[in-house]
Amino acid sequence: MAEDRDLKPGETLVVKTGRTTGHTTGLLDERFSVSFPNPYNPALIVSFNDCHFVDELETPFFEGGDSGSGVFLIDSESQPCKALGIAFAFSQVFQKTVVCDIRDVVDAFNVTVYKKHIQVSSDQEQEPMDIS
Repeated sequence: MAEDRDLKPGETLVVKTGRTTGHTTGLLDERFSVSFPNPYNPALIVSFNDCHFVDELETPFFEGGDSGSGVFLIDSESQPCKALGIAFAFSQVFQKTVVCDIRDVVDAFNVTVYKKHIQVSSDQEQEPMDIS
């Protein structure tokens, strides 16, 4: 998981794969709290605190249908390396994608995150992982 020391707004590149836009890259922006009218009852306002904003680069980073896409920091080899959060909305006011922090999700659901290392012997055939 990404830690605060990993986050450099205006410098840190992020990536996600969404149903609509596919594989896209964006630029991490500042944190914000945002409020949206509930689409099912516009009289109700829904607020999200301490979210990450992501700026688009060359193509749209996020469009309808991409909600729920995992957003990851990119390492020096342009590979996803640490989870940032989950993209869930596009702010028309700020023209930025809104990403909830993965740490909040982990805390809310009391999830334990760990790495499991599996040793594969050289005589075993390895099957590539499906990342589609």
